[in-house]
Amino acid sequence: EGVPITFGGYRQLERTDSKVTWRLNLDYQVSDDTMVYASATTGFRGGGFNLSFFSQTPEFEPEELTAYEIGYKSQLLDNTLQLNASAYVYAYDSIHTSTEEACPAASDASDSANQVRANSACSVSTSTTSIQAAPGADVAGLELEVLWLATDALTVGGNMSLTDTEYTGSFIVIDGADPSIPGAIYTSENNFDRAQDINGLSLPQIPEMKYSLYASYALDFGDAGSVDLLSTYSYIDDVYFAAFQDPLDLAPAYDRLDLRATWMSRSEAWQVSAFVNNVQNEIGIRQIQRGTESEGFRRSAQVTEPRVYGVELAYNLR
Repeated sequence: EGVPITFGGYRQLERTDSKVTWRLNLDYQVSDDTMVYASATTGFRGGGFNLSFFSQTPEFEPEELTAYEIGYKSQLLDNTLQLNASAYVYAYDSIHTSTEEACPAASDASDSANQVRANSACSVSTSTTSIQAAPGADVAGLELEVLWLATDALTVGGNMSLTDTEYTGSFIVIDGADPSIPGAIYTSENNFDRAQDINGLSLPQIPEMKYSLYASYALDFGDAGSVDLLSTYSYIDDVYFAAFQDPLDLAPAYDRLDLRATWMSRSEAWQVSAFVNNVQNEIGIRQIQRGTESEGFRRSAQVTEPRVYGVELAYNLR
C-alpha cells in the first residue's frame, strides 16, 4: 500500500585548471668530492569536485606552492664516508585540506559571517565535510644522511629529518570529532560556537623529528660460508592526525629495534636467517581514524606489529 516517492538531485559542474610551472637549479662542484646546490621550484595540483550533493563547497581550487632547497653532497675519507644534507622551505599559497565546514545561518549575515567561511550553497545542513584549498601553509625542514664504510667488514649509516609546519592563513572549520561539543545540540543559529580557526596550527600527520640508524658486520668463514649481522634502530616523534591538535588524535612517539643474522653458503645456494623485529615489543600508532558524533566520537587506530622472531631458510635455484 502507498505510493513510492523518490527524489534525485545533481549539480552540473565543470572546471579547467592549468598552470605553467618552472624549476631553477644551480650546482657548484666545490671539489672532486663535494658539491653544493640550490633550487627553486613551483608546484601545482588541479582543483576538483566534492561529490556530496549538499556540500557547501561543490568544487575546490587548485593547490599551489613554491619550494626552495639548498643542499650539500660529498664523498669523504677516500670515498668511505658519504654525507648528504639539505634544507628546504615549501611555501603553499593554497593547500588541499579535508574539513567539516562551518555553515552560517541565513540570519547570521553580519560580523559573525565574517568569522565563518560563508557559502551561498549552505542551505541544507549545519555543516558538511569537504575538501577545500586552505589559504596558505609553510613547511620547513632539514634532512641529513650518512653512510660510512668504517672497515672492510663494518658499515654504519643513518638518516634524520626535522620538520616544522604551520597553516599561515585564517581558515575556520568545525572539528566534528570533538566530543566536548556535540553537534546535535547546535542549530545553524549557534553553529559558530563549534567553529575554530586553525591558523598557526601544524599540518597533520607530519612528525617534527624522525631518524634511523643501522649497522652491518660481515664475517667470512671461507669454505664454511659467511655471516652478515644487521641491526636497525628507528624513531618517530609525536604525530597529530588532525590539525586541531586534540590529545585524542595524538600518536605518541615510539622507537623500534630490529636484529637479523644471515648465514650464506660458499656457493651462495643456501641461506639461513634468524631475526627479531621490534625487540622492545613497543607498539606504535601508524594511523588514527576520527569518529564523528554519529559514530560516538570513536577513535580507531592502525598499530605497528608486536615483537616477531623467526628463522628463514632459502635455497637459490641457479
